[in-house]
Amino acid sequence: MKRILQALFIATIFCLLVPGIGQAQTDCTAGAQMITPTNGSTLPAGAVTFEWCNANADYFLTIESVVGAHDIFFAFVGGIGPGAGVVSVTLGPACAPVSPIQCIPPNGEIIHVTLDTVRSKTILSSFQYTYTAASPTNPDITMTFHMPPNGASATTSGLGPLAVIYGQMSTSMTTNPVAIANFGFTSGAGAGALITEASVPAATVLTAARLFVDFNASTGQDSGVALVNPGASPLSVNVILMSQTGVASTCPNVQVAAHGHTALFASQFGCPSLASPFLGTLTFTAAGPFAAVNLRAAQNGHAEQIFSALPVVDPTVAPAGTNLIFSQIVDGGGNPTQILLMNTSGSPISGIISLFDDTGNPIALDFGGGLVISQPYSISGNGVQKFSTTGQGTLKVAYAVVTPTSGQLPSGASIFGSRGATGVASQAGVLNAPQTNNARVYIERTSAPLNRNTGIAIVNRNASSANVTLHLVSLDGSFDQTTSKTYSANAHDAEFIDQFFPAGAVPVDFKGVLAIQSNQPLAIVTLRLTNNQRSEEIFSTLPVADLNNPPLGPLFLPQVVNGGGYKTQIIVLGTSLGLGAVNINFFDDTGGIVPLAQLL
Repeated sequence: MKRILQALFIATIFCLLVPGIGQAQTDCTAGAQMITPTNGSTLPAGAVTFEWCNANADYFLTIESVVGAHDIFFAFVGGIGPGAGVVSVTLGPACAPVSPIQCIPPNGEIIHVTLDTVRSKTILSSFQYTYTAASPTNPDITMTFHMPPNGASATTSGLGPLAVIYGQMSTSMTTNPVAIANFGFTSGAGAGALITEASVPAATVLTAARLFVDFNASTGQDSGVALVNPGASPLSVNVILMSQTGVASTCPNVQVAAHGHTALFASQFGCPSLASPFLGTLTFTAAGPFAAVNLRAAQNGHAEQIFSALPVVDPTVAPAGTNLIFSQIVDGGGNPTQILLMNTSGSPISGIISLFDDTGNPIALDFGGGLVISQPYSISGNGVQKFSTTGQGTLKVAYAVVTPTSGQLPSGASIFGSRGATGVASQAGVLNAPQTNNARVYIERTSAPLNRNTGIAIVNRNASSANVTLHLVSLDGSFDQTTSKTYSANAHDAEFIDQFFPAGAVPVDFKGVLAIQSNQPLAIVTLRLTNNQRSEEIFSTLPVADLNNPPLGPLFLPQVVNGGGYKTQIIVLGTSLGLGAVNINFFDDTGGIVPLAQLL
């Protein structure tokens, strides 16, 4: 019925507007069927003509990358009266800038075609066909994920000299994917031990961005920034340094080449008022759009540099919601957690950080002044505040809720740390977890060459129980299992993936995606634990895709690192229901194309 209503609305004008419509002489009274291209075939690159036999009727043609998406082409094609209907349509080669794009993108994805025969407002027949789009015209420079809804991943080789680049993403799916670039460094010393992993989330473009700066020259702690200019002209980016209390000072502008990239530490921006130690923010503004990522550098117990990712905030948009939820806070056992809060408004704000155990009851942690079940915060306009548990005593696991009492909600992140025999082993930046009832998370579990497992923390911050369905599927589709759990009001659960399912159910070596659906919104965070060659625990975050709120606009991976001991694992999670493709092209600082041969 929906197709018929659409057909009646556009029938009288569309047949006058569609280019490439022609006539054919074949008659098929049983209902129109496709003549060319042959069902199941691979389509040519460029313009593609679909031709069907004439059933003395009108026709509705739908071409889509995902069934129900209507994203490539859909139209009522036909004249008035039997025999007047056209019987072919040519798409492309150029794509329209909005959906439906009216071309077949050459990305190797599956194309779904439905041909309906229509007479007197009645669908007489409906035939479905599938094709494969042409392969990318430049397979040597495009990384393509032919994705089912359950996601995919690929890893750079780590070979060659050090190269710091960025990735630009595009997709044929109906909604943008969620992606991260998880880069890791393996030292040549210590029997080639994995030193650090940092998960850099895909970023959308902004014209203003603010991020945390935590600089201490004596301890090797600094804040790194990567900027991407997607525009065709060079971009001058204004830089403002703000202290912990919001006092602003101007730094030299940063120049980013057309389609270029730059990555600098805060100590390299030439800000006159930056003195060690320093806690505050950097704010970037520009006349054109840019993408940004914030990386925090520190030193481990072996005096080696380690990284963790922190959020990039648009200071022109007030944080949404009534609170922040940090789904995993740890204290004791030598493992501290830091909480960073940022005030993006010009007025002071204040509030409470409340701490809860697995059952939702208050739990006391030590932030340096003794055990407390809540920690007040008070932040100057445009200022920041940092809290850190001591990591001393018995290990305790909790979650935190940040609730404002005056002014707007702050932006924030936590830094989850682990310690080895020589001191700090790893740190992972964990963003606050927006609540969702429909999510996907990437799962990885390996036994060699590194022992890895994926942990998930879930908070039900609601007044009633949450009934949760967990559906785990491997990337190759060979494993498919579902389980369910019920979380009481205000409950918290943190387990490794093999603990969510019956013992022995999840293979030891496994890559896949866990779909989480609930009747209540949940706050979810994913952490990957890797035991390195020194038997130290290395943590990194993994993406959580909120299917209710997929990313909007162009997507970039602002920091991809390969060579010189670095590898980057790119993880992509689909937010659509059907099949599709995600393409990534890579560029250097000057905007030059980086061939895949230099990465894989």
